[in-house]
Amino acid sequence: MKAYLNNIKVGDRGTIAEVSADNHIYKRLTDIGLTKGTEIECLQINAGRSLAVLLVRGARLAFRFEDLTDILYTPEPNKYSMKSEVVLLGTD
Repeated sequence: MKAYLNNIKVGDRGTIAEVSADNHIYKRLTDIGLTKGTEIECLQINAGRSLAVLLVRGARLAFRFEDLTDILYTPEPNKYSMKSEVVLLGTD
């Protein structure tokens, strides 16, 4: 399942699937290493949700959320998600 990068939350990890931004923004994003197949992690989001700090190729980079709207990524499953299972026990 792919998601847009502007919906990322702190602690989320994933892999860039597609960068389809405008020409000059596309060039800027790819020049700093945000290309298809790159692993990313969201480290921080400011209170106003206007900036996100992502870990990209070992570097902490700050991005405006408006620049992340045209980037698709494939989220990694959250290894800390708690799944509960209900077992019904009956009497025979």
